[in-house]
Amino acid sequence: MIKPIIFHIDFDCYFVSAARTIQPELNNKPVAISRSSSHAIAVSVSYELKNKGVKAGMKNFEIQAIEPKTTFVPSDMDLYERLSSEIFEYIAKYYTGNIQIASIDECFLDVTDLVTQRNISCIQLAHKLQRDLMHKFRIPVTIGISHNKFAAKMTTNISKPFGIGFTDENNFAEHFFNLDIEKYHGIGKKTADKLRKVNINTIGELASKKVSDLEISAIFGRIGQDILHNLDPYVYEHISFKDEQALGIGNEITFEDYSLPYEIKIEHLVALCEKVSERLIKENLAGNVITLTIRQKSKKWINKQIKIANYINSKGDIYKIAFNIFTKYFGESDFIGIGIRVSNLINLSDIYLPIELINSNKINLQDNLIKEIIAEVNTLFANPTLEILDDSTDRKQKLQQGKYKFKKMLFRK
Repeated sequence: MIKPIIFHIDFDCYFVSAARTIQPELNNKPVAISRSSSHAIAVSVSYELKNKGVKAGMKNFEIQAIEPKTTFVPSDMDLYERLSSEIFEYIAKYYTGNIQIASIDECFLDVTDLVTQRNISCIQLAHKLQRDLMHKFRIPVTIGISHNKFAAKMTTNISKPFGIGFTDENNFAEHFFNLDIEKYHGIGKKTADKLRKVNINTIGELASKKVSDLEISAIFGRIGQDILHNLDPYVYEHISFKDEQALGIGNEITFEDYSLPYEIKIEHLVALCEKVSERLIKENLAGNVITLTIRQKSKKWINKQIKIANYINSKGDIYKIAFNIFTKYFGESDFIGIGIRVSNLINLSDIYLPIELINSNKINLQDNLIKEIIAEVNTLFANPTLEILDDSTDRKQKLQQGKYKFKKMLFRK
């Protein structure tokens, strides 16, 4: 059996690294991404600051007390999103299309076939990819390699910054079992506190437990089996690439002010939907898988998605579905970041679809724009003078027969 080779790629201090691509004078200097207010919260900090104990989420005045020479740079989401998309597209084009995007600054790759085709070791491939991304985009990345996603992600966490690590069944325990329980990817502070109360202080101590143990059942409930399954060194799992996991277009934001009112956070969601819509329309794309991402205070991103029958790209349609997902799964829960993504994309030039969908703004905004122009022109006349040819035909047909007798279709070019 050929064991799967999974890469987890994480952009190091991504927002800071992105800022340095357009402001190279910031290289090797202490940098925090934040508003200028002394009480603003930094959403990303450079390793020059991390090495002195500074963490993302600290306020500016706290950072300055530790490192007075810190340069504060405002967020630039347009830069982060554009650069991120370019990097993912580059990887998909020149390495493998077996890519699963986890967030704006991380992704998983299944390179099992690639290492065979190129007759290269996974470590060599990782070094080449790391060098290519640094040379072309000036973005440092850390790559964790293993035989499943969880172990690859954990390997990244112990290999930062700008490192490459490999974990298999032979060194799994050595790499992870002595780590504090908080280092288990997905276990937050509250859960860690509960585990420590029952003398589970390290990942190795958790791995020694059974699903049937009462403390595991009490703390984790139904997901206890999955939690322990992740700690099995002999888990070999390829990434499942379904249509809805195809490359998509998305935007996300982490709030600089964690105490923002709920209404303001929803306004951010509306703005993100608008940006996604603009990018889809610009590239003549539409999608039918909508994913809403929420970032909890633990910094963990949670995704919920829905697949719909129609392909959409308008702001209104995207927001309607995103808000439905939000109210169903998250309600008014506290969160520090939000994102929206449209995937399973199609190019509108390559398909045929019922034109009714177009007229109802499910695919294209061009007809609505034309109708708005015609309506504006008609206001200049006593009687309406202009109308779209299809509208005229429909109206006459309806008057003559009392109902529509034909089905209009937009055919493949």
